[in-house]
Amino acid sequence: MSSAEEALGRDAEILARDTGRSVAESLAALRFQQDVSRIVDDLDPVVGWFEIDPFAQTARVDLVGDATVASSQFAAFPGVEVRGGALYTRQEQAWRALQAGEALAGAGLVTAVAPTSDGRLRVEVSQDIPAERLDRVMSQLPRQAQDRARAEPLGIPNTTNHDATVFAARDFVVEQVAGQVGVELTAARGGEELTGWNGTKWTRCTSAFTARIAASHLNAGTTGVTTAAHCTDSPDIKSHIRDNQIGVWHWLYYGPMFAHHGYWGDYAFYETDGIELPEFRASSWQYRTQTGTRTAGNGSFVCVYGHVSWHDHGINRTCDHQILGTGLSVNANGTVVGFQHKVSHGASTINGSRVVPGDSGAGVSMGLTADGIVASQNLSGWFYTPINHALWAMGLELMT
Repeated sequence: MSSAEEALGRDAEILARDTGRSVAESLAALRFQQDVSRIVDDLDPVVGWFEIDPFAQTARVDLVGDATVASSQFAAFPGVEVRGGALYTRQEQAWRALQAGEALAGAGLVTAVAPTSDGRLRVEVSQDIPAERLDRVMSQLPRQAQDRARAEPLGIPNTTNHDATVFAARDFVVEQVAGQVGVELTAARGGEELTGWNGTKWTRCTSAFTARIAASHLNAGTTGVTTAAHCTDSPDIKSHIRDNQIGVWHWLYYGPMFAHHGYWGDYAFYETDGIELPEFRASSWQYRTQTGTRTAGNGSFVCVYGHVSWHDHGINRTCDHQILGTGLSVNANGTVVGFQHKVSHGASTINGSRVVPGDSGAGVSMGLTADGIVASQNLSGWFYTPINHALWAMGLELMT
């Protein structure tokens, strides 16, 4: 198994290969990204925006309220700009994007809704939508999103002087994009092949990371694997996970212990009949020990390895993927999925996309750190559920 520094060094080599940068530049960028992200994690309840350029070693962190005290925590990083006065926290922004996404889905529009750095929401919609219809829907959106927000409270204290349930026309920016928006990926350790039979067809997915049910929850201590909930196809799917290191299949018990595909994201947790290890397959040839989680910001690099993209198409672990947006809601085949991160495809793609059907549920990572669970893709990027959000929602903790 690799140490944390060895794993980060290997990812720096992959990033250098994928971006044309030197290994030294790539390693410095990833160390900067890692160190700044840790500080932002500590400040997360009051973070409104986090954007980073790892190679330039610059970052922007917007906080609700006064930023004076928090600024001192970044004293070792002169390229980090800390601002106060953010309108909403990142959790509030993701929740607002979800309300808007649900309202747009109710109007029959397939969209992705992304928070922006100035507290607004960017609505990505296909350029094939007639302008008259789009204008009519957008004129009704503030009221419909506001009605939804007040009927479905987030349940966290309001940390700013701005009411997160209030929407106005000025809160939305429309961007029409080519192609379809929000295409769904259809389809023990993390990073392994998942196969299931639902009585009609075989499905293929990838596991993300191993986890256990946290203390104070029912069945505390039970271990299993995480993946995407939309992989299950039916509540009685008969699934198994392959231990590719020794070529043995383990059964996943009928139905996940926890699963959700929609409002709060796309994640599931399965108990297996094997022994789960705190490891994930980082590439076709390497297992790594998972040591923790992080909350990545806009501009952060992440790595991905999907079983099907490797097995069927020969694309191994890649790391030239930058986060394009956090807290998005995405319409996936008629289901609006909230709390998503959007990521760039990078250089290695299959029919225009880096992740393919069967990569659903795969782990997003950097070094030995877990970032999230692959959910879906479209022509402009792919989406994942942040791991910290998924673990919290299911009452789990990462196995380490």
